[in-house]
Amino acid sequence: MYALKPWSVREFPDLTVLSGPRVSASQGEYVARAVGRVLAHHEISGGARVRLKTGACGRGPLIMQVNLRVGELPARVLAVTTGIDDLTPALLRLDRHIARMYGQWCPRPWPDPTRRLLTITTGAVVLRRKSVVLQRTTPLEAVAVMDAMDYDAHLFTDVETGEDAVVYRAGPRGCDWLANDMCICRDGRGRRAPASLRCR
Repeated sequence: MYALKPWSVREFPDLTVLSGPRVSASQGEYVARAVGRVLAHHEISGGARVRLKTGACGRGPLIMQVNLRVGELPARVLAVTTGIDDLTPALLRLDRHIARMYGQWCPRPWPDPTRRLLTITTGAVVLRRKSVVLQRTTPLEAVAVMDAMDYDAHLFTDVETGEDAVVYRAGPRGCDWLANDMCICRDGRGRRAPASLRCR
């Protein structure tokens, strides 16, 4: 395991880029300026944290994650590009995400044409596990969190039933909902998602 290197630039002192050893100082500063300009365009102050992950050789796919606050809400954007020199897709995704959060909320379109699908190969191993306390919320509020945090799925405790549940990205409506009782029904039936969750 390696320690993440932090980068920042004078123009955007509240923005920190964290990366592994394969990202140079000039590349880290380039990313800080590019993300900082997007945030400045939307008049977002208070900074952000950007994490970069490259392939083992320093070339190839780049995963960029930006954590920030849009107004009073926490937000996150995850993007995969072809490499450190190809930030445009990630920056466009960040720009659109912020604009969508400033507008009236509606479920995010799905499938998302600006996001490359992540795949898992056979035999993948879980590298990290976290214990968390699930938020007590409604399914619709859980979808709003899923959208703000750019998740494909979000676990929560349904405030109405007290059951653990999950909202997740699925077509053709864009999202769906699954509660604990749906997993154990012997007759194959489960509760339907509330009409407000029928995203399309």
